[in-house]
Amino acid sequence: MSDMLFEKLKQIKALAESGVDGEREAAERKLRMLCAKHGVRLEDLAEESKAFYKFKFDGELERHLFVQCLVCVCQTNEIRHRKGPRWIACELTAEQAVRLGECWDHYRKEWRREKAATLLALLKAMINQHDLFGPQPKDESDVMPRMSEEERRRVHAMMRGLGTQQWSNQRRIAE
Repeated sequence: MSDMLFEKLKQIKALAESGVDGEREAAERKLRMLCAKHGVRLEDLAEESKAFYKFKFDGELERHLFVQCLVCVCQTNEIRHRKGPRWIACELTAEQAVRLGECWDHYRKEWRREKAATLLALLKAMINQHDLFGPQPKDESDVMPRMSEEERRRVHAMMRGLGTQQWSNQRRIAE
């Protein structure tokens, strides 16, 4: 839900409280429907009303990313919260909760996409850096797909950052 929709909800609430007859009833129906659709409680529409909202994450790195989204949206480090192993419940206004939810959804998807792409590039860099090649496998599903030019540059940049610790195969060769 956007800031614009949140403002619309507050306007509909005001109309539901001060409208006349059919206007009031229609506004109340619309308000209940929109609140249910976007997971907002009616009492949360009051400007200063705060409640605890729970957000889930997977792992320590996602927790760090969530905290950055939280302080970015709320523009403060002073936020009451409770935490569990894979969740944080933050005391927020409904507007902050909606904005944080949108921010968190966006950056969580971006993080997961980037992490997957980076790990694959890191694997390719590691294989190339340590020259881990043998005869071509008979099963083509074991062969890594060809790299694009952009991916090749990314892998080479990663290779430059990798350590050069090589596996010693001397015992095998001596036998």
